[in-house]
Amino acid sequence: SASNPPSGHLRPPKRGPSGRVRVFTDLDQVRQNLKHPDFEVVAHVQDADVIWIVANIQDWNEMDQSQFFNQFPGEGCLVEKQNLAATVAKFFNGKEKGWFPKTFNLETEMPSLIATFILRQEEKFDNHWIVKPWRLARSMDTHVTDHLLCIVRQADSGPKIACKYIDRPALFDGAKFDLRFIVLLRSVEPLDVLVYNMFWIRCANKKYDLTELEDYEKHFTVMNYREGGMRQVLYTDFIRQFEEQKNQPWAPVLQRIHKMLRRPFEAAAGTGKMPNMPNCRAMYGADVLLSADLDPFLLEITYMPDCTRACNYSAGFYDHVFSALFLDQVDPEWLTRV
Repeated sequence: SASNPPSGHLRPPKRGPSGRVRVFTDLDQVRQNLKHPDFEVVAHVQDADVIWIVANIQDWNEMDQSQFFNQFPGEGCLVEKQNLAATVAKFFNGKEKGWFPKTFNLETEMPSLIATFILRQEEKFDNHWIVKPWRLARSMDTHVTDHLLCIVRQADSGPKIACKYIDRPALFDGAKFDLRFIVLLRSVEPLDVLVYNMFWIRCANKKYDLTELEDYEKHFTVMNYREGGMRQVLYTDFIRQFEEQKNQPWAPVLQRIHKMLRRPFEAAAGTGKMPNMPNCRAMYGADVLLSADLDPFLLEITYMPDCTRACNYSAGFYDHVFSALFLDQVDPEWLTRV
């Protein structure tokens, strides 16, 4: 398990004349849901102690270093799909990567992909791949295929990665699912990572099998931005039903997920791609898929994830997040250090 950073290693933000930490944000969701008495939302960025914004900071030298920010320099090494694969590959160097699908950058590694595909074909291994654009979210322009020519052609419509498709996923009521976790990064050195205990479940709408690869409702789980409805399962109900369906406890699976969720941040810190900044904190979304053997795989990490469901499921969500990130108050009922 993770060795705990020394308590008190975090520098706190300043406070305004009212004695509260002043927050500037461009997110209505934060303005409406941050109710903690130690914080107040202010209208002007220059009045803020904490800046929590959607836009990426382009030039860190221009930022007032007495203010705190909701992002780290260099975090693109995690939140852009092609960079996440490169960061993980560089740090773990082929070792201990059972938690990250084999991935090729089609801009730079097409010959390696072709060689791997042909070798797998000769050895009669499963050869389904999922091709994703570098930067688009919500499964846009994403395709599952077992045809090499199809993979090669996908590269024509913009930069893509090809990941080995997890052809034997764990199923929930016969359908494919993945899990969205909220991960808080409090510091890079020492590495201090928390996971929010409540997670949410994204289910495909149709029963899973390896046919009809173009059928979105069978092979994809992001349904909340599409017509046709989305199945919502509360995480406590999911755990109970999962234990019934799999006839085994959830706790050891969650332990493996937690251990895995620390790994990409170890890679970002260990490769030096994400320098530590004492006035930076961040919140990410991490998408996890379980194999049929209940091994967790990391699909991607998202910057500034949509937290609508988190707010719906947990009224104090932003209070817990802001307390942990900026007041050094970690409520174990809601957050686990990994």
